[in-house]
Formats: sequence, structure tokens, C-alpha cells
Amino acid sequence: MIAKQLTAAIGFVSSTIGTVKQICTNLRPPLLDHLGIGAAIEWQCEEFQKRSGVECEVAIASDIFTVNMDVANALFRIFQEALTNVLKHSQATKVEASLKEEDGNVVLEIHDNGVGITENQMSKRHSFGLLGMRERLYPLGGTVSINGKDQGGTILTVSIPVLGTSTKS
Repeated sequence: MIAKQLTAAIGFVSSTIGTVKQICTNLRPPLLDHLGIGAAIEWQCEEFQKRSGVECEVAIASDIFTVNMDVANALFRIFQEALTNVLKHSQATKVEASLKEEDGNVVLEIHDNGVGITENQMSKRHSFGLLGMRERLYPLGGTVSINGKDQGGTILTVSIPVLGTSTKS
């Protein structure tokens, strides 16, 4: 009896450890530290496509740049939240994202071909995903804009100043 309980407890602990490792990887993949934000976003795009069946393409600027870890974390978590919103709300079949440096800013753009976000949805008091994006950007001097397109779909644009946070490689 005790042996069975011990075996079950060990199995539960092993399963819990595996779950915690998976959660940690999803929140902050080792790729982010080792290969940078571009590789981490490409990986997340591939994982999203496998998991959801929604086509996901990403274009990373050819002029490779690195950003500090605070910026990289913010961009990665915002990208994850944007993909979650696409899956939950948009009814999209395709997502296109880009990461580039433009006019002294690191710019992440995410476009989907779904039903499009409305003004009412953006102004909801309990839009925790959108609020979280803004809170991640505030200490970095960044901005986020979200626009529903007339022909459907949504465009999310995140911009964070490069000055003091980025170095060319």
C-alpha cells in the first residue's frame, strides 16, 4: 500500500516538474538568451502554428540587431499575448509578423486576417491582455497601437526606442 502511494507521489512530482519546466520555457525560452529576440519570435511563431493550425509567418530584418533583456522579454511576451488574442478572438487563418529597426525604434508588427478588433473591444475595462502590453512597454518608453482594418483583420504595432537599449552586431 505505502509502496503504491510512494510510486504515485513520485509520478505526480515528476509530472509537476515537467509541467513547470514547460511553463518556464513558454514564458521565457532559452532561445531568447542564447540566440536573441528574432530566433525566439520565429520559434514562438512555429509553435503557435503547430498548436493552433493558424498559418504564422515572421520576417526578421536582415540587419541583425540585439536588444537588452528587458526589451527582449517585453517583445516576446507581447508577441505571445498577441497570438493568444488572435486564437481567442479573431477567427484568423493567417498571422504575419515582422521585427525590424525603424527610425530609432525596435518595431514589432503583427497582422492577422481575422474579423478585426473593434473600438468597443479595445476600450473594455477588463482587456487584461491589452493592458498588460501597455504596462510592459511603459518603463521602456514604448508604445502599442492596435487597429482593426477596414477589410477585416487587426494590426498590432509595438515600438520601443533603441537609444540606450540596443547595439548593432
